[in-house]
Amino acid sequence: MYLLSDKPKYSILVPTRGRAHLLRHALEGFLAQESDDYEVIVCDNWSNDGTEDVVKDIGNSRIRYIRPDRPLSMPENWEYALGHARGEWITVSTDRCIYLNSLLDRVTSVIEDGDVKVIAWRPAAYYLDNWYEPALRGRLEIPACTGKVFEVTSRETLEQLFALREGPAVPKMLNSICHRSVLETARQKLPVFFFRPNPDYAAAVAVLTAVDRYAVIDDVLFMSCIGKESIGYSGAYNRSTAVLQYVSEFRQASLFPRAPFGALLVANSIVETLFSGREQMPKELGQYSIDKVAYYLACCAEIELLASNGVDVGTDWRCLYDALRNEKRVVQRAVRTWRARRYVKHRVIDLLTSTARGKAFVEEMRERRYLERTGITIVRGAEAGFSDAAECVRWLETYVIARGV
Repeated sequence: MYLLSDKPKYSILVPTRGRAHLLRHALEGFLAQESDDYEVIVCDNWSNDGTEDVVKDIGNSRIRYIRPDRPLSMPENWEYALGHARGEWITVSTDRCIYLNSLLDRVTSVIEDGDVKVIAWRPAAYYLDNWYEPALRGRLEIPACTGKVFEVTSRETLEQLFALREGPAVPKMLNSICHRSVLETARQKLPVFFFRPNPDYAAAVAVLTAVDRYAVIDDVLFMSCIGKESIGYSGAYNRSTAVLQYVSEFRQASLFPRAPFGALLVANSIVETLFSGREQMPKELGQYSIDKVAYYLACCAEIELLASNGVDVGTDWRCLYDALRNEKRVVQRAVRTWRARRYVKHRVIDLLTSTARGKAFVEEMRERRYLERTGITIVRGAEAGFSDAAECVRWLETYVIARGV
């Protein structure tokens, strides 16, 4: 049996709730690491689906199971897990993230080669069999990567975050690891590290105020599984049960009191977190402002997507336009122009998709433009020979090695 030291080099925190079917795959990925000096802390936020049994069945001394004494909001559960970390370096990985075997070894190499306290990396995305769109199920999306390691200034990334032009390697807690000293520096300025409402973005803001620069491993080192359980993805798609439960756990009337308007949107979750961070750390973040044009257009796009998937968004549009009356004319003009162009675009699409041939053409063009915009590689499980997340991550591991970057 592996005997874990009292102070391992790495702590991997795994907050979870009601996702035992995903947790097993995630734990197997952690335990397959080529590095051996780490602990895994499963923080079970009052699951009732056998989550503890999954940990017991695996029976590995690297894994510690903890459970708060009452149900917590997501940020509170992450904070509770953080309080149990013993490692020198700390990261968070949810139950729907599966590590490639080499992740910790790659991180160790960067630590040994340079003087950095924060290291980020790139994810691939895999659509589970329960995703809403059948055409996406079993699809793997791999970002274009160079395989190189480079440094980014925190100022540059904070400017991108507040401009809502998020780059590919923002050090959110799910795709980065921080030295304990960085977390301690950030926590001296904050009552809690994972502040509301979005703990992943809260961590990014807090970390970026504590360091001048960070390293990026420009390569895929983990796979994110996208399903109906995914709060961010399903929330933006159709306000699923998962996102409604997430909201209810906060036990407060308004989840986004600082946002321009309070609609339940992923964009508002991000902006509320940025505003909260700036409010708590005015010296470090007071110089940054939200790009209002980018914000309102992001909200419009999200509301439009919700409407296309059957959500009643009448109140959302009314609240948006009420808030828009208080904005500068340039912001108002940008929204009107965007909506007018979208109206014309949808009329054209409606005409084209009136036939099966036209519908196929539209879908092909959408995917082509998506690939051009993102630079990703799409792999379909039926063609590559994988049928679930466990098989997919093994295929991805081989692909990343064979790519040779």
